Amino acid sequence: MTNRAIILTGFDPATYIGGIETYTNALIDLLRQLKFNVDVHYADQYQNSLGLKHEWFGKLYEMGQALSRQDDQTVRLAILNGYYGGGYRPKRVPTCTIFHSTHAGYAEAIRELVPRSTYLTIKYMVGEMMERSAALGAKVLAVSEDVRDELHKWYGLKDVMVIPNPVGTSFFQRLTGRGALRERLNIPSKAFVGLYAGRWELAKGRDVVERLIKDIPDMWWVLAVATGGDGPLPKGPQIKICKEADRQEMRELYSLADFMIFPSRYEGFGLSPAEAMSCGLPVVGTPVGFLRNVYLQKEFASLCLPLTGKAGAGSVISKAKEIIHSLMKGEMRWQGLSEEGRLFVQRVCGIDLWNRKMRATISSLA
Repeated sequence: MTNRAIILTGFDPATYIGGIETYTNALIDLLRQLKFNVDVHYADQYQNSLGLKHEWFGKLYEMGQALSRQDDQTVRLAILNGYYGGGYRPKRVPTCTIFHSTHAGYAEAIRELVPRSTYLTIKYMVGEMMERSAALGAKVLAVSEDVRDELHKWYGLKDVMVIPNPVGTSFFQRLTGRGALRERLNIPSKAFVGLYAGRWELAKGRDVVERLIKDIPDMWWVLAVATGGDGPLPKGPQIKICKEADRQEMRELYSLADFMIFPSRYEGFGLSPAEAMSCGLPVVGTPVGFLRNVYLQKEFASLCLPLTGKAGAGSVISKAKEIIHSLMKGEMRWQGLSEEGRLFVQRVCGIDLWNRKMRATISSLA
């Protein structure tokens, strides 16, 4: 009998570029290695048949109910990407729910930045309703200790296993020929270059980056921005914008930069900093998701920014400027940070380690 695994997620991993989509593609590859036929279901394949006011929730509910109605003996396993699987109830096959974040935690982190209606929707409709439903009756995984702790704090979940996101460290290595990489973007070979990667939004700390661009005029910036955002992109002769960069392009950007800036107010994991460190790039960021454990290590503590939910927080900006100037002047041992960063990623979230842990988890369910 053919074994099938079904994945419920938000977006088509074949066409969208993002942390969850990267994770989903790694999961598909692993399941196929384990001889599963894999069906991926995502929201836009479904209609809001109940006519819910929030069409997105209507689609997710219908997607989950479609799986619940199936009576297919070949389906041996369902894997839910967090709240995207919140409509799947009752759960009729062994189910694993992977939390890449919690929206209760996210809502609290951005509470001062969004209208109250947005805060309430994120915390209670996505978090209390959809995420609780996705966890009910499933084996629950978290991609970081932060997410595990939030699942316990907000939803009372105790039996949660942490398996960090996979990073392909054999692929994400620093490329040689930095000068040639910079030449493609018309960046001077001897320039000092900062890299930002993610959506251009307040939750990711765009206000901090905007101030840094303004206050440190003698350096260059590369902004690798993803779909979405809540503000206009900055312009200037020393600013390069790269939209929807694929993994090959991101590896080049990690390799041509001198550091990454990551002042996010909330992350479940934060894949781009891990990829950057795998490429030997020091990351100046806030202690969120994966980076919380990074900055607990004494060799990286000097790169840590204070965490705040307020827009334009002066303490974050002043500390970031202090760290960046130290890097520019060579006061921090760049080579040591580079080498130790890569080793840390290999040890904590290399894809081989993820494969072993996920294989064992899947085997215990199906």
